[in-house]
Amino acid sequence: MRLPKRGFNNPFGKDFAEVNVGMVQKFIDAGKLDAKATITEEALREAGLVRGGKDGVRLLGKGEFTAKATIAVTGATKGAIAVVEKAGGKVEVAPAPTPEHEKKLARRDANKAAKAASAKSSTKGDARGFDKSRRASYLGSRAPGQTFRGSMVARSRRAGEGHGSRCQTVPLRAKS
Repeated sequence: MRLPKRGFNNPFGKDFAEVNVGMVQKFIDAGKLDAKATITEEALREAGLVRGGKDGVRLLGKGEFTAKATIAVTGATKGAIAVVEKAGGKVEVAPAPTPEHEKKLARRDANKAAKAASAKSSTKGDARGFDKSRRASYLGSRAPGQTFRGSMVARSRRAGEGHGSRCQTVPLRAKS
């Protein structure tokens, strides 16, 4: 049976694996984590304390913490940082990764700058290397001062030809 969607699903939401400082203390007491070394996200995963969390590990402040340890995680609450620092430890929060849309904007700006530099270095034509005066249109080539007029069918009938020639170049009329 299908159920209706409820609430709001944030497409840009982060998926963190959450761990409480009380659980970290239990694993230190059990000997699964070394309090003398920096406790990293990899160490927490190897000890079996966290699973999942494709965007990293977030430290939460629930529980007691007595070990003097340095914990390096992706995110931490103010309460968790206060509990760890009160015990004489330190929490190192990694800087947030650059969002994808900012990376895309940076790539676009770099590409624009490269195109502008290549356009300045070339002597004729546009940035892609085409010479517009010599480039043929998709209907056929035209000489400078000539243009295409009318529909293709009308041009072919006017020219007295069958379907062989779809294009006829006509000299520009002088404005009167």
